[in-house]
Amino acid sequence: MTKIKNTKFLLILLISVGLFSCQTEKKNKGPVVVAKPIYEMKFKENMKEHPEDFFVMDGTFTITKLGKNYALHLRPRPLNTYGCLFGPELKDSLVVSADVFAGKLGRSTPAFGIGTNGLAGFRLYVRGARNGTLIQIVYNETQVVASEVYPDWVTDSWTSMKLYLKRTGKQVEVYGKAWPQGKPEGDWQVSYKGELELDEGQCSFWGIPYSGRDIYFDNLKIEKP
Repeated sequence: MTKIKNTKFLLILLISVGLFSCQTEKKNKGPVVVAKPIYEMKFKENMKEHPEDFFVMDGTFTITKLGKNYALHLRPRPLNTYGCLFGPELKDSLVVSADVFAGKLGRSTPAFGIGTNGLAGFRLYVRGARNGTLIQIVYNETQVVASEVYPDWVTDSWTSMKLYLKRTGKQVEVYGKAWPQGKPEGDWQVSYKGELELDEGQCSFWGIPYSGRDIYFDNLKIEKP
């Protein structure tokens, strides 16, 4: 009798573990992307101005020292949405990534991100909200198409960001993630699938200094799957 009970217990345990594994796989489901770098930019001391392929939409960007390294500095005043296009003009599938340093002041939290396909493409933002920090995919500058809580942002630190665009005709899939620089990259945290028009355009990075503090960018990269 005891042997039968033990067998039933083991079967229930195995089923529970199996269900938990399935739920975990579903939650973390996302594409594994193998991509080749076609553009990389790391700012250095001997760069007096930003590269020729940069097209500043608004804002004052200068190369300056932050800690032991150099980065592209965004002046935080006056308050506005500042951005810069960079790299080759692309239309098909790509991966864009960058590192961003930002800090809050009191309850005011900055917003920052990276993008694809010029001004009217997709952007991945990390931004403050009433109940914490969010990670969002935005289409055509203002349309939020996906949003999730992002609990890992810490003020006065570097955040690594990655945005993957998969395009098949008018069908697009977009995946985004962010993580503290130096920590494991992890799974995709936010995603969108649908049919949207996309024009050829450069990738981009963005900063909205709500906190009135400097924002820095470095390690820009574009990859082709």
